[in-house]
Amino acid sequence: MRYLFTGGGTGGHLYPALAVARDLARDPENDLLYVGIRGRAEQKILGGGRRDPRIPLVHAVSAGFPGARSWRLIPFLLTLGVGMLQATWHLLRFRPHLVFATGGYASAPTVFAAALLRRLGLSRARILIHEQNVQPGLMNRQAAGVADLVALTFAASAPRVPARSRRLVGYPVRRDLLERPPREAACAHFHLDPARRVLLVFGGSQGARCINHSLYGLLPHLLRAGIQVIHGHGTASGAYDAQAHHQRVLARLKDDAELAPLLERNYRAFPYLHDINLAYGAADLVLARAGAGAIFELVTCGLPSVLIPKMGLPGDHQVANARLIERTGAARVMLERPLPVDTGFEEEVDGEALKDLVLGLIGDEQALAAMGKSCASLSMAHALDGFVDLARQMAAGQPVAPEPVEADAPDAESSRLEQFGDEALLAVARRGGPDPETRRYLVYRYGAALASPAWARRNVGIKLAGALQDPDAVPLLLHIINDPRRAGWLSRLLGESHYQNGFIRRNLATALGQIGVASPEVIACLRHMLQDGYWEVRVEALRALARLSPGSHPQDLSDQARNFLRRRCFEEVTAALAYWDARGLTENWRELILPMLKHNNIRVREATVRVLVNQVRAGRLPGDELAPVLRDVLVTSTYFSPEFPIKSGLRELATAIDQAPAAAEGEAR
Repeated sequence: MRYLFTGGGTGGHLYPALAVARDLARDPENDLLYVGIRGRAEQKILGGGRRDPRIPLVHAVSAGFPGARSWRLIPFLLTLGVGMLQATWHLLRFRPHLVFATGGYASAPTVFAAALLRRLGLSRARILIHEQNVQPGLMNRQAAGVADLVALTFAASAPRVPARSRRLVGYPVRRDLLERPPREAACAHFHLDPARRVLLVFGGSQGARCINHSLYGLLPHLLRAGIQVIHGHGTASGAYDAQAHHQRVLARLKDDAELAPLLERNYRAFPYLHDINLAYGAADLVLARAGAGAIFELVTCGLPSVLIPKMGLPGDHQVANARLIERTGAARVMLERPLPVDTGFEEEVDGEALKDLVLGLIGDEQALAAMGKSCASLSMAHALDGFVDLARQMAAGQPVAPEPVEADAPDAESSRLEQFGDEALLAVARRGGPDPETRRYLVYRYGAALASPAWARRNVGIKLAGALQDPDAVPLLLHIINDPRRAGWLSRLLGESHYQNGFIRRNLATALGQIGVASPEVIACLRHMLQDGYWEVRVEALRALARLSPGSHPQDLSDQARNFLRRRCFEEVTAALAYWDARGLTENWRELILPMLKHNNIRVREATVRVLVNQVRAGRLPGDELAPVLRDVLVTSTYFSPEFPIKSGLRELATAIDQAPAAAEGEAR
């Protein structure tokens, strides 16, 4: 039989395919071919000096989906078209009986080309797709319609895949991990002491800046505690250069007279852990990302872990994976948060919290044992045999029917939040009073949205931070509004000077008011926004200032807000009235506020009546002076309403005036 495998870009998509391919390669009668992307994980693992002669590697170009409204959509479609032509050539030349795809954009050209050739009658290859994550990726959701079968790792994925083509099979863990050596031999390979604890740290084939950075901060504490570390720092060399980062930190640590000998004795670093089965054999605890491949390798090996899922991935699939595993007790999860840098953000975790968690776990024999026991309940050691049998059956043309997959019923809303879009999460936050786990995820989610380069998503993140009233969001919001970059040429042509557009600036002002931190930095920011060229930003900045605590505003700010009463825009006037009301600024009320009862805009008159009601009830204005004025207020309205709000407001004001003397006498008594 001829088997064609595709999927890659990262080890997470490569390794499940490779596990099945290497098992099928044991039969000399089988022919195999792997289609991947040049320069990515598949080439580094299947090419070069480690080439597997039984699994030759060929290439087809591809690219990640940029979004339907992106200008990059046209080059993406061109790239996909070229990739499909290349994949078509490989398919026609190799003539596979089965195409096994593991998702990711690397598999898109081959899967769609195979489906097209089959429709044209030029191929009989069946298509088997493996979905590793709780939240199926975009590629696999689209390809499910042309696949003969979609093999799921998690039952929770079932609602996102058509019932006619899904089956729960598990995750095919590589056989070398199932047959790893004993701890003594594994530690000897790394020249470590098997009698002492070992922490294994890696961030995938490319490495992860956040995990590396976190470990480098944690490393001195680990070394002083006598903990041994195996570290796969990754091979990334683009915007983040993992090797250069590692060398800089290593040079600094070696300059420390106390740490240098400990580093030599207890720290082992590698760009890529080719012998990860030995690393698993030596480890007591693992710090890693939360791709499905890493998770199921760890639980199959019975290894307790601290998972740091990557922030902002499509469908938040790593967070979904990690939180599901955490609920079983097999792992602990640290969620990333955005760190302001230059004009953007980088991902980080709370270093102190991570230090306490890792040092606490690795020194707690009972906790590690309990987590290892939970791993056993999740182990999928037999999934590889199931995949190999399934691949053989499908390649031989045998009928393979889908099987019912019942998704586990989530026991709480917090357990399915990853499935919610940003707007749905905003509705959850606005309900108020979320439980601690829900709030933890919502805080993570607004951080991921704020760090997003897409302004629309960042805008929802700002609203979410405001709805949660989270003071920790204030530095992030100020970092966004203080972005010094100029607007793009098209925006400047349309009169915009700020890099952050008007919607962002307006909602930033609203969020700062909702959070209510009256720091000098916040006051200064909102004061600056009072000069913004977009009237909605000015209005929301003034409303935000009105919400902040009394006593925090200088007099000149009150004077600036008072000037808004003279603006032509009725929204600015009503915002100034709200500021005046919230601050209790009763001086000059006859000259400033009473004339507003005769304003030509009904909204201003309504707002003025509301201010007077509040101030009379608070005992700040003399009701007897207001009573004669009420007869002259224009109560007609320019918009339809079952009851004119100004009429009901005037009735409230009359009642407040009547009750004001009695209230004053009661207070005196």
